[in-house]
Amino acid sequence: MPVSRNSGRDKALLLKRDIKLVHRHYYYLKIRRLQYPDIMANLSREFDIADYTIIERLQKEDNHRLLSTIIKEAKKVSDLKKEYPFLVW
Repeated sequence: MPVSRNSGRDKALLLKRDIKLVHRHYYYLKIRRLQYPDIMANLSREFDIADYTIIERLQKEDNHRLLSTIIKEAKKVSDLKKEYPFLVW
């Protein structure tokens, strides 16, 4: 008997993407100090999602809380490199 799959996006993969998105947003905002339009353009290009989707995902309560935590911790580039060594920081 074939195994049924859920239709739609995998929630675990979306969660992982959102966490990376938050970290990249922090990087562009606090470390690179880019302007908002440049941040959105970079994130849209890197994650292949529209600006409104980025805004929607960043405004989710969990993601907003994560961003606040990262800002309070004042993560450095070296911290981000350890967490995501496959990304260019």
